[in-house]
Amino acid sequence: MDAEFGAAHFDRVASSYEATDATSKIARELLALAPPISAKSAVLDNACGPGIITSEIKKQSHSADARICAVDISPAMIEKVREKNLPGVEAGVMDAQNLNFANDIFTHSFTNMGIFLFPDPEKGAVEIYRTLKPGGIAVVTSIKQAGWIRIFQSAQRAVKPGVPLWNGMLLEEWSTKEKLQSVIEAGGFRKENIDFGTAGSVMPGSMMGSFLESIKDKATSMITEGWSKQEQDGFDVALQVELERTPSQSFEIETWVAVARK
Repeated sequence: MDAEFGAAHFDRVASSYEATDATSKIARELLALAPPISAKSAVLDNACGPGIITSEIKKQSHSADARICAVDISPAMIEKVREKNLPGVEAGVMDAQNLNFANDIFTHSFTNMGIFLFPDPEKGAVEIYRTLKPGGIAVVTSIKQAGWIRIFQSAQRAVKPGVPLWNGMLLEEWSTKEKLQSVIEAGGFRKENIDFGTAGSVMPGSMMGSFLESIKDKATSMITEGWSKQEQDGFDVALQVELERTPSQSFEIETWVAVARK
């Protein structure tokens, strides 16, 4: 996991990660892109967070008895999965770059909004490919755009309008389909077996308070690194103004989706 947003960070935000239904809506879109999950399916919910994909699978009657392995590098996230007491779910702490599974065992593999945070995304893609059965489907997403980033960018502009805008933990290249495609292909998937689309949702600002609060300190430290004390104080004031405006706004989130067959 990325050094700035690794296991410790996700341990801290685990309790607020599902504050809105936006991620669940995206999860439902992703499940619709994959072949139906049945009692005979073996599913990997990879870098699972609090188990949003897993929860949505279990809501589908035809997939209620599927075997699901939900793994994440954050112990707190895995604890959130276990608290749901979902039958047929094996939840464990595991690094997505070094999955502790045999080759060729999953019929479905989902890595939702995680691969761009791996220190070595290509290595993560290799693991997705390795653990997928021949003929199996992997669904992998990266963030195309996230509207909440503009809260921090607006505060940044107010104090230092001439500096490059913070991009919300992401390298600019990850906003492109080509970046996700290159990573998936590096994992072993053939270009002709990969389809691309998008999935998205809208998060009401009134429901984003706990999420923004959970990332505020980390984002501020990244944005204001090397700034003077006066500039840092100015940013704190400007950010507070933006946060107070948040409940009256809505924020889009859109992902690139790769659907890859082994």
